[in-house]
Amino acid sequence: MKETEKLLKNYPEIKALIRGEVLDIGCGNSPVTENCTRFDRKDGDANFITRYIRDKTFDVVFSSHCLEHMWNPYRTIREWYELVREGGYLIVAVPDEDLYEQKVFPSRWNKGHKWTFAIDKKDSWSFRSVNLKDLAALLGGEVVSLRKQDDFYDYGLHDTDQTVGEAMAQDLLIVRKAMSSVRKNEVK
Repeated sequence: MKETEKLLKNYPEIKALIRGEVLDIGCGNSPVTENCTRFDRKDGDANFITRYIRDKTFDVVFSSHCLEHMWNPYRTIREWYELVREGGYLIVAVPDEDLYEQKVFPSRWNKGHKWTFAIDKKDSWSFRSVNLKDLAALLGGEVVSLRKQDDFYDYGLHDTDQTVGEAMAQDLLIVRKAMSSVRKNEVK
């Protein structure tokens, strides 16, 4: 089962956020909605997405299992965040380093992974670990959600890619972009 499908199936509250103009980065053949703007390899380099999408912002910028393939996730996520409208959401799902990579890196399940991710680890077994709490702090918005998603994951089963089935082995970050003080007064 595809990761985006599992996310929307298991978390209807997230599905409720996916509205308005939506950009799905790295969607492949599994976009978050049928009417979203899709951005994948054929459209350009997601590391430098603002070179391809200019003068446009979105209510939601969504990416599932793409950030771990980027050269510099810190720089890349700031670019992605630039495409979020004030009051909009950045929603990013990445594999959890302990559940998916299982203390082996480079990944034995996906050789394209350049980074591993954890929610708030100060010390990681991975020499390429990204602390999602620190990453979110760089953006300066409101962290709506930062959580591990391990639905149907069997912690007793090792050396297996459980995500080929129903299991989830990911971390989810949702950041809401603050509205400027001028816009806040207009909304009141």
